[in-house]
Amino acid sequence: MVYNLIKEYLIEKEVQNDRDNDELFNDYYFIKAIYQKKDKTIFNKEFYSLLDKSIEYHDFMRASQLCDIGFVATGAQQIQNFQNIKNAVETLEKQQDILGQFYTLKNYVINNRITNMHAILSTKDREQLNLSPRSNIEYDIKKYQNDLISYYKIISASLIESDIPKKIALMESGYGYIEKVAKVNREYIREKDYCVINMASYSYINQDFDKAETLFKNYYNSNPTIHDYTLTSLINYGNCLLQLGKYSEILDIIVKYKQELDANQRLTTFVNALQCNVYVMTENTERLRKHIPISFQDLPDTFAFHFRFCLCILFYLEGDNESAIRESRNLSDTIAYKKIFEEHLFVAKLFHKFFDKYDKREAVDFKKYTQQILKELDEFEKTCTYNFKIFTPSKWLRKKIESI
Repeated sequence: MVYNLIKEYLIEKEVQNDRDNDELFNDYYFIKAIYQKKDKTIFNKEFYSLLDKSIEYHDFMRASQLCDIGFVATGAQQIQNFQNIKNAVETLEKQQDILGQFYTLKNYVINNRITNMHAILSTKDREQLNLSPRSNIEYDIKKYQNDLISYYKIISASLIESDIPKKIALMESGYGYIEKVAKVNREYIREKDYCVINMASYSYINQDFDKAETLFKNYYNSNPTIHDYTLTSLINYGNCLLQLGKYSEILDIIVKYKQELDANQRLTTFVNALQCNVYVMTENTERLRKHIPISFQDLPDTFAFHFRFCLCILFYLEGDNESAIRESRNLSDTIAYKKIFEEHLFVAKLFHKFFDKYDKREAVDFKKYTQQILKELDEFEKTCTYNFKIFTPSKWLRKKIESI
């Protein structure tokens, strides 16, 4: 009994939510009611008016639903005479033209209906209707070009484009189209968000940190609805600020979205790693120790290695250089055993070399050795992958050597 009451309440709440957020909701159900009443005059008038609105709003799902009702309304599912067949064919072809604008799989359904219609007709009827079977939808690109189609074409192209500057240009172009669509249909606001977030993330990957920061900041300052991908992009935003040395802003963002981040277990490790990066660069040993997970060795290799680098730095900052040497040596051995993390291994060896020479600094030309380490790091960063160009442990090592 209680279950049914809860169920009815939730259904009613969702229906009300649809009514509040869908401007065509009431009109659509009015059309359905008129269809049930078999009032063809009102139906035809209201049907095509709403269909026009659906196209204007880029609401292809509603257009699809309306076309289904329109098809049934012609009497096509109870074909009794030539006129009904003629009406059904005309309706199907109109549907094909309308739905063709939206590149939906519904076109296949429409096409299949026409093909089936062809199969049940006599040769004479086919000739009178001038109806031929169709195996696929043939698009007239100019005829079916609109902002929504242009957007999806551009976004599809951006997904397979490997050149980052070109990806950014495509995303910017796509944003121009979807911004116009979102003005008439709020359903596409998420697509608009998707463009902004990706433009920011790609700019970050392209090391255009100032541009990325501006895009991220403008977006999150607009108080957007938080979706899974907007939460994920917070990590990129944080890492972008990390490259700009804006450490307090990173912590502010984590605090602001703490509730949402804590609820997303997939991002917990990313957030911990980001916080560790902040405390490494600010050399806050108390906070750094707190945010290195106790069981980090159970995490995927890249995370486990990252936290072990942080642990090496922590030992050094706490004055326990013996542990820093031991941990950096063990880290190098572990990575070497894995055989597939060459860049991690290179940096780990530099760490071990630095800690070892630091421990012997009274007996060796420490300045000379650190400059050699810095030179090796420079050469490495000329050819390494993007992640290691901005690798926080490497940045800390560079900063430490340059301060000597």
